[in-house]
Amino acid sequence: MITTEINKAMCGLRGAMAVTLAAAVLLVAVSVPLYARNKPVTDGKGKMVYLNGDVYNGNWQGGLRYGHGKLKTASGDVYEGEWVADQLITGKVRYKDKKLGTYEGSFRNLKPDGYGKLNAKNLKQEGRWLDGKPEGIIKEKAGKEKERLVVYRDGKRTNLTVNTDGPVMGVDMSRYQSDVVWPQLYLYTDGTEPDFRTLGADKGNVSPVEFVILKATEGGDHVDRMLATHTAEARRHNFVKGFYHFYNTTSSASVNAANYIANVHLDEDDLPPILDIEREGESVDSLLHWMHLVEKHFGRKPMIYTNERYYKMYVEGTPLEKYPLWYSRYGRKDIDRGARLFQFTDQGLVDGIRGSKADINVIRRGSLKDIIKSKR
Repeated sequence: MITTEINKAMCGLRGAMAVTLAAAVLLVAVSVPLYARNKPVTDGKGKMVYLNGDVYNGNWQGGLRYGHGKLKTASGDVYEGEWVADQLITGKVRYKDKKLGTYEGSFRNLKPDGYGKLNAKNLKQEGRWLDGKPEGIIKEKAGKEKERLVVYRDGKRTNLTVNTDGPVMGVDMSRYQSDVVWPQLYLYTDGTEPDFRTLGADKGNVSPVEFVILKATEGGDHVDRMLATHTAEARRHNFVKGFYHFYNTTSSASVNAANYIANVHLDEDDLPPILDIEREGESVDSLLHWMHLVEKHFGRKPMIYTNERYYKMYVEGTPLEKYPLWYSRYGRKDIDRGARLFQFTDQGLVDGIRGSKADINVIRRGSLKDIIKSKR
């Protein structure tokens, strides 16, 4: 009996040691680059030949691929572009299989992921990708066929038709929209507002989401916890971006402005800075001061977001009327105060936004380019 128990204990110990050893080997494999003929490169430019036959030649930082570099895999595929922390972020791949052609755009784990273009034999595609497959609205030309817009779902073509004649639409997001499948940000326009979900729909019309407006900051020190993630993903997926600041009277206009300026970087094709006015106790002079400080920093004329109540309190008949307006009014679309950008619901159900309702916006006057240029 004692011998049996000892044998059982030894078997358990050997099993535990085997698991520990396997974990250690996995950790080493992940943490330490595998190389063959040369020593690991720490910083600067250099070449690494991996044991699996891959060869990387380019920039390094802290022992990781960082900056511009080229990777030729053992199978013959060639990746070249910008690397961050050992991951190819943007660039181009030339597949050895000529039928697959080339892909240029965003990557994740060496797979097309984000916005990009595929130029394969008898097939050209441009749009958004998810885990190596086209997803959402794709501009496609197959063989000698005319170029057309195709909606992909889970990497497969659907029978959905893309509506290109409707108004330009977009969504705004904050920490409440934390689970987003970016290629699936399109609106099922055959549905009844505000249900724009596409899940399960195999026919009908969809309209693309062409811009996203992100909550950036609030008051003197609050930064939306999803700002960095939403910004990076919107950029990877080639959406026009906007950023708004929720004005809080517990801090001065200067402090409110400093918080926004410190945490927002505007790309050339982004929407102008946006001030969200929804709290009583503000003074027109303070709001104007915020606008002046932000305009001076970014060199862009800011936009005001507000609703009917606060429009009458702070905007109507004041110098704030000269600024571009993003106007919110739910349930009625006949009054928009001449706004170029109009938010008509905060109850939108969009399949690409999981577990949360969304604000849906539409451009009423002019174009997206007009708003980017801050014209009224």
